Amino acid sequence: MATIILIVCLLVMGTFFSLAFVWLFQKKKGLAISFTILGLVSAFVFYYAIFKGWLELPVQYG
Repeated sequence: MATIILIVCLLVMGTFFSLAFVWLFQKKKGLAISFTILGLVSAFVFYYAIFKGWLELPVQYG
């Protein structure tokens, strides 16, 4: 279950950054800045959740 949540979080972050580039290339600066900020906030929350233990990383065998 944790792996699915991690993948969904990464998809959300990637979507925000991708949309920021799309809006930037379409010369919609306001939307590009908004989605860049959303991407940065979602990335911070994602890594903070891992740091605090709210999201658990899958166990690696090796």
